[in-house]
Amino acid sequence: MTSTSWHNFANADMPSVIDHHATEEVSTNLGDDDSNNRCNSFRHHTKRHFILGLVVLGALCFALGVVLRGPARTKLQGLRVSQSTILTEPIENKDCLFVSMGPGTLCKSSKDDLSLDGNGTAKVHAIGPQGRCQKFCLEDDTCTGYEYRAIEERCEIWHIPIRYARKAVHPFEFECKAKHCNHDS
Repeated sequence: MTSTSWHNFANADMPSVIDHHATEEVSTNLGDDDSNNRCNSFRHHTKRHFILGLVVLGALCFALGVVLRGPARTKLQGLRVSQSTILTEPIENKDCLFVSMGPGTLCKSSKDDLSLDGNGTAKVHAIGPQGRCQKFCLEDDTCTGYEYRAIEERCEIWHIPIRYARKAVHPFEFECKAKHCNHDS
């Protein structure tokens, strides 16, 4: 009978047990690493594309803002000037004042006037900014005032007395100004 020591038994069985576990760990780790790498790679690319999309969107918004800033600023400046000016200084040597009926007002010949153009007496001109509209009215001796719509740069020259003003539906776009001249000179 041969005697086997515990040491011989342990050495004989140990390598197979250790090898068996090592093999399982390696095969398990390889599978997990491969799927994790694919998943992480996909997430990384998705995040990169999302961030790139945000950068491109931001750049386009900035460019659009730069392009539209000039015209928008011009319209808003004309609007602010028209709303802050109640009495306008006489232009040149004519002794006339333009009295604002208030921001957001439409010119009317009377309280009963529901027409859009003083019953056909007002003429619409595409003159440009409000200053040009006022100068046009000042130079026209038959002009009694004007209604200006800032967003369209629309100048409505009136030829009958403006005795009333009505609030506009779009209050930040309109202003009615009556022309008052001193005829003593």
